[in-house]
Amino acid sequence: MRFTLVRLTLVLLTVFSFHAQAQMPVPLEFGECDQPFPESDDWSRRGIRALRNGDEVNARRYARLALEANNRDPHGFFLMGYVAFTTGKIQEAQANWSQCLAICPDYNAEMQFLLGIMKIESGKTEEGEQLISTYLENPMRNGGFDKEAEEYLESALVIAELKANPVDFDPRVVRGVSTPADEYLCSISPDGEMMFYTRREMKRARHSGPSDRARLVETFTVSRLTQRGFDRGEDMPLPFNDNYNEGSPTISADNRILVFTSCELMPNDYKNCDLYYSVRNGETWSPIQSLGSNVNKADSWESQATISANGNRIYFASNREGGVGGLDIWMINRRPDGTWTDPINLGEPVNTPGDEKSPFIHSDSKTLYFASTGHPGMGGWDVFYARQNSSLEFEQPVNIGYPINNTTDELGLFVDLDGVTAYFNSKDLRGPGGWDLYQIDLPEDARPEEVALVRGTLRDEAGEIVTDADLVLKNISTQEETRIDVDDENGEYTAVVTLSENEDVILKVDREGAAFSSKYIDVDDTQSGVVEGDLEVAELSVGREYRLNDINFATDSYELSQNARTIIREFAIFLEENPSVKVDIQGHTDNVGEDASNLTLSRNRARVVYEFLLDLGIAANRMSHHGFGEQKPVESNATEAGRAKNRRTIFVIKEI
Repeated sequence: MRFTLVRLTLVLLTVFSFHAQAQMPVPLEFGECDQPFPESDDWSRRGIRALRNGDEVNARRYARLALEANNRDPHGFFLMGYVAFTTGKIQEAQANWSQCLAICPDYNAEMQFLLGIMKIESGKTEEGEQLISTYLENPMRNGGFDKEAEEYLESALVIAELKANPVDFDPRVVRGVSTPADEYLCSISPDGEMMFYTRREMKRARHSGPSDRARLVETFTVSRLTQRGFDRGEDMPLPFNDNYNEGSPTISADNRILVFTSCELMPNDYKNCDLYYSVRNGETWSPIQSLGSNVNKADSWESQATISANGNRIYFASNREGGVGGLDIWMINRRPDGTWTDPINLGEPVNTPGDEKSPFIHSDSKTLYFASTGHPGMGGWDVFYARQNSSLEFEQPVNIGYPINNTTDELGLFVDLDGVTAYFNSKDLRGPGGWDLYQIDLPEDARPEEVALVRGTLRDEAGEIVTDADLVLKNISTQEETRIDVDDENGEYTAVVTLSENEDVILKVDREGAAFSSKYIDVDDTQSGVVEGDLEVAELSVGREYRLNDINFATDSYELSQNARTIIREFAIFLEENPSVKVDIQGHTDNVGEDASNLTLSRNRARVVYEFLLDLGIAANRMSHHGFGEQKPVESNATEAGRAKNRRTIFVIKEI
């Protein structure tokens, strides 16, 4: 927690009553001193009586007369400082109270605390912290500042530790997005190909007539990644930018659900901000919809949303009732019917009695970045991160580090899919102008889990787009299954996979009457980033062959790998769900090597698949197996790509 001179003044002017002495931060009575001051005592007592009556002018005059009578009278310095403090003259209060304590070091405990804060704010950190420590050790204190003193010293220790262990900080401006205009409230799509943000510049608003003059307009903008970086950006199309003050966007991993903030000036001059969303089908965005009356309130501020990769959870900042502090981070979950649940406060340890805002949930769905004034840090708004544990609870937040966090306000940090590159807005660094976007390398300790974004298109055997099939993402270790949305217009899908050890997954097509089709994601062989993977949705048809993807054998080997066994297990489930289907398991090779050897190898490979299916409970009368070596290529063996397609394990439907 960081105190400011403004807050020090407000302590007396707004929190404490002049006419309720017991509640005053510094008691209006003489403090402790070893020596008497008879020549000035009468003037000092008159000064106290005047101040108690609210007569600051005479209180100051009597205090000056006391010091004229004895220029070492601590009571006179005490009163002069008190009058200065109540009138907001902090430097004068500091000077007089310093004189008072120089004469009588234990004069008043509460004065020790306030003077300590003043000295720290004026750059005399060591002196100030010593005074705060002295306050906490003073048995005559009333305890009113104990919590603040302890928090301040704790914060001082945090600052010292952060400065002693600085992290690398080399901000680079993001060209294209950053222009002489202001760009802020930015967000990047999980695939890293689009940047959404607000641009403020002189222009005619969309609502303006032809005679209207140019003025400062905030425009919801999108920039796209090119070979040379992000382009300059263009206005988001309708239905966006149909209202003033739109921005603070976030988008799901499939680039379909876009959530943003729109603000409206209410009749009572209250700027009410609420959350809205639009869904993209193909290249068209749906009409803008509110997240619901249970989320958006007329008397509270809802903004700065961040959506989980799968689009099923949203975190946002709000000052609504029921929180831990002023601004808190809340979350909502999407119901099966597309509506959203009532907001849930994240509670401690994320939220504090201070303020938290600017949340960003990484595509790993476990690492939350946010800004806070309530957690100990460098001062003002600092960026923190918190991780979810196995119980889906957020652990104690961690300061992202100095000098990323410094004495200015740091807000709006978000992190690329790779977990290495972070972005933030600043107007204090030297960019093209005003607010600009910068990127940095994220400290290793602050990086999220490695993830890959698997995306592709569902097509049928003729290459036509399929939109009426479902996809299932299955965790091999936990057997947990997640439904993956498929775009109703273009058949595209996107899934985020966490690249944790022993967390392989398999993607499966789920449509009645369709053949088994899958893609295996081996986390050991997958790098963070985007993985392309189209899947075929083919109707079951007698005589047709269907490839068992990702069943690979070592050279000249027919031993089943663990990955191959996983795929065959899923194929066995498919056969169990389709009990009338009978199949022939077939092995094929390319033309590398001897014909006879290839034929034998292909037969053995088909046989081990067949035998493993038997072990899994599939009846022998439903299956047969054959090997054809290099006799039935599907592509030319003249290229490596063609040979790879010819090395295949397939199943042919014999009966439905």
